[in-house]
Amino acid sequence: MISPALRGALTDQSELLPLRELPVEAARLLDVLHAPPRLAAHLRLVHDVAAALTVALERRYPDLAFDRVAVLFGAATHDITSQPATPCCSPTTYPTDSPASLAPTAPGRPRTGPSTTCS
Repeated sequence: MISPALRGALTDQSELLPLRELPVEAARLLDVLHAPPRLAAHLRLVHDVAAALTVALERRYPDLAFDRVAVLFGAATHDITSQPATPCCSPTTYPTDSPASLAPTAPGRPRTGPSTTCS
């Protein structure tokens, strides 16, 4: 269950600084890893800036080909690896998979994920 502090970091809105919410899979990954709320708030801010930049790029360079979803997911998860492993997601829990394998896959490609889930 997501902590109230993490939920606030992921969803709270401010009139002065309205931010987009993180992709659902990124928020789920933060919850599974018991990420600190400060990290979630940072990732949400970076994700929001990346979203604004991708919109500007699409307008300014309409022929530029890039994967907007991948850019936004990368922005939403870029610092997660700097967090220490939690007992729930230790190498013994994920013998062949890493938390990064929870990332969305391209349409038509099978998803690989952990053999067990954290509770």
